[in-house]
Amino acid sequence: MSRARILADYVSSGDELALKAPLASPAFTGTPTGITGTHITSGTLGNTVQDNITRLGTVTVGDISHADIVYPAGHIIGSNKGHYEWVGDVEVDDTSEAFGVTLPLTLKKANAKVYASYNVDGVLHNGENLWFNVAYKSSSFSSGSGNDSHGGADLNQLGAGSNGAGQYFRTVTYNQYAAYHIHQWNSHALGNSAGDTYYFAPVAKSGSGNMQVNNAGAYGSLTFMIWEIG
Repeated sequence: MSRARILADYVSSGDELALKAPLASPAFTGTPTGITGTHITSGTLGNTVQDNITRLGTVTVGDISHADIVYPAGHIIGSNKGHYEWVGDVEVDDTSEAFGVTLPLTLKKANAKVYASYNVDGVLHNGENLWFNVAYKSSSFSSGSGNDSHGGADLNQLGAGSNGAGQYFRTVTYNQYAAYHIHQWNSHALGNSAGDTYYFAPVAKSGSGNMQVNNAGAYGSLTFMIWEIG
């Protein structure tokens, strides 16, 4: 029997060919092998295909903190807040005194940009100058009802003036129980590396004599907030 006849009989029966995958739209069974990345990198996969591929492995809950992430300018990339209930009057003199609450902040970028805000109520200064700022340090320090040996640097270091404190927010008033919201930020390099934890607290000093950032005793409170800006 000729080869042509054998092939004709084989094709006409269809039984054997039916068991083979068709050239158009073949359906694979088992585990196909031998397919490499180069076989599928030509062109772009459709959205439906992409949606069914786990491209990032197993995604778990956590912080977005990779060093290569580029955040939009002005984006808040870290924050902390704290609250302090006054337990008595807090008096300051011409030495920078930390008070209220000390907050840690793990900084995501080197030479971070930090913005800070806090309120002071019941301020007594009788017409003398009071300078308000925020102290920062790479190690923790106490604040509470006052600490004039905190050893921190000023967050806002702009300018210079009398008493060596022209960079401070300065106020002159004769009102006794004055209230202020203080806003401070740094225009200089903090000197931190990405991932360092720094500590921040409100500070104040007087231009002359002893003034009180809180003269309301155990009444009232202070809220302190800090943000790292991308």
